[in-house]
Amino acid sequence: MEIHSKRIILKNWKDEDIGDLIEGLNNINVSKWLAAAPYPYTKKIQKNLLNIINRKVGNIMKKKTIIFIIIVILLILLIPIPMHLNDGGTVEYKAILYKISNVHRLTGNLEKEYEDGTIIEILGFEVFNNVK
Repeated sequence: MEIHSKRIILKNWKDEDIGDLIEGLNNINVSKWLAAAPYPYTKKIQKNLLNIINRKVGNIMKKKTIIFIIIVILLILLIPIPMHLNDGGTVEYKAILYKISNVHRLTGNLEKEYEDGTIIEILGFEVFNNVK
């Protein structure tokens, strides 16, 4: 992509632009307006700068990729899928790591017609149950 105006062209960096960059930065009238540009600006300085930039960009991309993968794994492990059971109204929310059941089911017992409450399981182990 390139953006052109009467005085400037903005474009993506290409290796063949090194000569033009060195020529511009070796102009004292250009260099004095830049906060961190060394003077005189040599090809060796440019190569070192590009190596540093490429390493930093590569590290940032690696970190972003790792963070993205972790987020996807967490989403897969933690986002529940609701399931409506045909037992009178129980709804189970199942994820890979846990299950929450909002129980409302018929018992078939004449003394107690239905059970109501919540059951929570983590990694298959029941940690909470108040079904009555």
